[in-house]
Amino acid sequence: STHTPQLTGLPIQSHFRYVKPGRRLYSADRRHGTQLGNPRKSMILVLGGVSGSGKSQVGRRLAELTGGTFFDGDDFHPPANKEKMRRQQPLTDEDRRPWLESMARLIRDRLESPESTILACSALKPEYRAILRVDPKVHIALLDVPREALALRLASRQGHFFPPELLD
Repeated sequence: STHTPQLTGLPIQSHFRYVKPGRRLYSADRRHGTQLGNPRKSMILVLGGVSGSGKSQVGRRLAELTGGTFFDGDDFHPPANKEKMRRQQPLTDEDRRPWLESMARLIRDRLESPESTILACSALKPEYRAILRVDPKVHIALLDVPREALALRLASRQGHFFPPELLD
């Protein structure tokens, strides 16, 4: 009997746009697959999605299931970006460039790691994902959450720099 990992009461598969039965996780371009929890092969997975989609929660759980290491993209934002978001000002592509480049450096540094790397970051635009896809070993999955659930999650957050007003 196969066990489907649970997250917030739903199977992990239901949180991903590109997941097929048998826990086979596919990248956004669907060309490369990586079996979750395969101890013989490490992976680099970027979990993308809007704020409140569950990237960090899903990423931590996947790292736990695979024995990998989790990194939160929020930790790579320079203080000026966090302050700008706190003031309810959306970031520009120029604001995001150093943030994306620092995560791309992390990914390059982790390519030869024997353990999997799970990175949670918005990666909303294809050009952002292109910056992060520094190697064919990098897989990207976009979390797809109903808008109503996002609004509830963001409203219940305490002390996070991303205000619900920026969701629009």
